[in-house]
Amino acid sequence: MYLFCPKCHTQHSAAGRCMKCSSRLLSPGEAADALAVSVALPPDAAASTFAGRVGVGCVVALGLHLAFREWTTAALGPTGELPASVGFVIGFLLRLVTAGVGGVMTGAGRRQNFSGGAVVGLVCGLAWLLVDGYPQLVVDPLRGGLVGVMAVAAGLTAMAAGQVWPEPIVVPDAPSPRDSSLMGLKPTNGPRRTGRPTRWLQVVFAVGLAVGGIAAAEWLRTGLRELPAGLMHLGGPSAAARVDFQLTVMLVMLAAVVAGAGTGAGFRHGLIAGVLTAVGVYVLRATAEADGLPGLDWLAEATCTSDTPPRSIETILAGLALAAMTVGGWLGGQLFPPLRRTRKLPRERY
Repeated sequence: MYLFCPKCHTQHSAAGRCMKCSSRLLSPGEAADALAVSVALPPDAAASTFAGRVGVGCVVALGLHLAFREWTTAALGPTGELPASVGFVIGFLLRLVTAGVGGVMTGAGRRQNFSGGAVVGLVCGLAWLLVDGYPQLVVDPLRGGLVGVMAVAAGLTAMAAGQVWPEPIVVPDAPSPRDSSLMGLKPTNGPRRTGRPTRWLQVVFAVGLAVGGIAAAEWLRTGLRELPAGLMHLGGPSAAARVDFQLTVMLVMLAAVVAGAGTGAGFRHGLIAGVLTAVGVYVLRATAEADGLPGLDWLAEATCTSDTPPRSIETILAGLALAAMTVGGWLGGQLFPPLRRTRKLPRERY
């Protein structure tokens, strides 16, 4: 039987000591244990998170847009001026290209990562809207549609990046020849946890519930008031707007919990639903008649002053809706974790 020298890494037969270094020779079993202790394995690759990929994509997209804008301004000459329509088109193309690059950074090495790229496009689009409209945010259907186009384009580039740069292949460790064949029957911890896909139907349902709750709070309060006397006390006419706001908050939080329940990624689902709900708040405020949304009007009076511009009020309300949906989605993911489906074994007949 050959013996192994742990220092010289040589094999010897019919000897107790190494011919070169006089170290004690080890048997094959002892050599395997010694090598396992002495050889340090490389650490596992750090697993990236959804928030980390989105953050990298946003930073890359915004940084590239800033650089491209400076280069474009320098290429135009000393004045750097263009007609308004031409400058708007060139600026949008630059933002579309840089949002696509951010989507590539988000989706590389991930499979089915449209949601990550879409979030990058939405975040960058909203950031550019804030910069363009500072100190007063102006949102019209054209600019809102362009932000949606950027989100879709970034999501598509993220999916394309996932196809070009797929996930790394994880090769399982080979079983040791010293293990018994019964080791194959040892129970394992189950399949490796993979990324949770975005449940878009659940997100759309939650957004519809939130926007519908905001619009129907007055109707719901009127219906509750028609219940038998004494069953539901809602205060007098002076408390109507405050009760509408309370019903709005309850329905929005319920919708946020629905968005994140059972998904395993409640924060992500709440964030996406919050962005869409914020857009819905803008649309409701723009299309509603005077005193058509008492709940939002009460909140605007409580948080803003008489000198606050209307666009700033809409921005504050949309930001509060985004924060509420994000927190509620995270809470729904924590309260209602995903359940693993079990498969019943067939009964044996004797």
